[in-house]
Amino acid sequence: MEPFKSENFEFRRRNWNIICDYHGPATKSYTCVHLYTLPYPYWSFYTRLYGIHTTLDSSVSLSNIRRLHIHIDEDDRPSQPTGNNRLFSDVDILYIDGIVQNTSCSTIVADIEQLVTLSNVNRLYLDDYCYQLLDDILAVAPNIVHLDLADDLDEYLQILKGKQFQGVKKIKIDEDYD
Repeated sequence: MEPFKSENFEFRRRNWNIICDYHGPATKSYTCVHLYTLPYPYWSFYTRLYGIHTTLDSSVSLSNIRRLHIHIDEDDRPSQPTGNNRLFSDVDILYIDGIVQNTSCSTIVADIEQLVTLSNVNRLYLDDYCYQLLDDILAVAPNIVHLDLADDLDEYLQILKGKQFQGVKKIKIDEDYD
């Protein structure tokens, strides 16, 4: 531990903070741990919408993140809003996966808005279990010009039928979504 306390240790010299986000309620047998530094040196980030615990003790804007992947697990949604201490303000590409079944789409999108400045997103990837969020996201994210949808062509054709998406220039439905 002594090298970590030294003034010569790289993190201290560069004024970096080590952050630990973790997930895994007591009812599940796993915990996911994500260690990173602030400032965050990469342009891509993965997080969960619900159930994240963090050592981050104050609000921070992760403005260098351009591609954000959000996983939704409704089982981890708190009954009372807990507030968010991270804001991804300059995300261009947003991936959303998980399963949306019991929580209203407008509630989930409002929760996403607490995490991401949706007006800056110009490309949206939705997996086939989150297709219900499409209308609500497009209502608050007017700059989306590319829409990538995964897998279930029949489901999406029913949703897209008769709709006009103002500003969306490209819609892609792809079995190889990741």
